[in-house]
Amino acid sequence: MILLKFWKTYELLIVMISTSSNKSLSFFLPFYNEQDSLEKTVTLILQIAPALLSEFEILLINDGSTDGSLAIASALSERSKHIRIINFEKNQGFGSAYLAGVQNARYGFAQYLSTDGDVEADELRQIIQAWDGNSSLLQYAENPQDRHFSRFLLSKIFTSVTNFLSHSHWPYYNGFNIYSLKNKFRLEQRDFGFATQAYVLLSLFQSPEKTILLTTKSRFNDSGSKALTFRNISKAFLFFCFIIRNKL
Repeated sequence: MILLKFWKTYELLIVMISTSSNKSLSFFLPFYNEQDSLEKTVTLILQIAPALLSEFEILLINDGSTDGSLAIASALSERSKHIRIINFEKNQGFGSAYLAGVQNARYGFAQYLSTDGDVEADELRQIIQAWDGNSSLLQYAENPQDRHFSRFLLSKIFTSVTNFLSHSHWPYYNGFNIYSLKNKFRLEQRDFGFATQAYVLLSLFQSPEKTILLTTKSRFNDSGSKALTFRNISKAFLFFCFIIRNKL
């Protein structure tokens, strides 16, 4: 029994050493009125990242929150040297906040994480362990059927149309992806709402053969979703027009 415990501890140390070497990552978390879940998500990162990464930072992008989110973010930044805050005094929209995270990342790779409670510890750990530190990584759920049907259908339609127009074959666009930022100069200041994630992916990712594709068991927080709004649909339409016009 003692020998078994020693062996498991040894294996854990080997995994920690092998996964943390030369892996530097900027986490960026856009948020708008997320006072109930922001601290939980940041705490989760601070618990997992030190063992799996050699260097990391957490960018908290406040998109003009009107609740106590900014105060919580400020308190968190005072407790950890890894946290930086980007503050929009007025709401700019998810797309602008998302791009601000990508553009202000200090390291060569950046990962988007939501702050609404979708991220689970096991899932985040699996993503970072699967990432080799040198490649982009696309994460998507192995259980999409667990989503609310309207969100599941909307996601399928969006992915299919985006792939058709861009002549791509990505299985998903709105996951917790890790981007290589060496070509981030290609990004224009475009706010396509939630379609901004697809815009960034198409601009920065290489072919699927050169990208780590990872499926994870995901948790979905669709109960309060506002994805199916006129604003989001119109921005997605503008994104489709942008793909056609710019041959993205």
